[in-house]
Amino acid sequence: MSERARLAAFRESFRANLRRGLPFSLLALAVVATTYAYSTIALAVRRPTFLLGALAGLYAVVIVVVILFRAASLIARAPEETDGPSATTALRDAAYHLLETPSFSVLQCCFAALLLGLCIAVGIAVVLLLPGLLALLEVVSFDETTGEGAERIVLAYRGELV
Repeated sequence: MSERARLAAFRESFRANLRRGLPFSLLALAVVATTYAYSTIALAVRRPTFLLGALAGLYAVVIVVVILFRAASLIARAPEETDGPSATTALRDAAYHLLETPSFSVLQCCFAALLLGLCIAVGIAVVLLLPGLLALLEVVSFDETTGEGAERIVLAYRGELV
């Protein structure tokens, strides 16, 4: 495949998935903006109510990121013959899927928060490492909770998955 063909395929895929991915981006931006607003107000006013709101916002950021990655995983795993689920259906299914295994979902959220904290501490790692690490966490946890297990990931990596 030539570079021009890859660029054309990227453009086509981008256009096809832009409408479906826009609600995900808006949800993430809304949660981050709300958390930032509460943090700013909490530092300026120094009221415990806003500090608790900022703290709840930090939890919400982690939970929303985990849910968004699960929803994107559900859309990506949809059969190619169909367009896949809509954004709202994928978000609802992702939330239900995470609630089916609450202990594993809490573990996944804690690990995502740890990754987020480490990458923010390093600085540049937020841009370079965080998306890939969170995507890897999602792939492994999704295959682990659906019963496929880590063996499926290894087979897919080796190209032996049929």
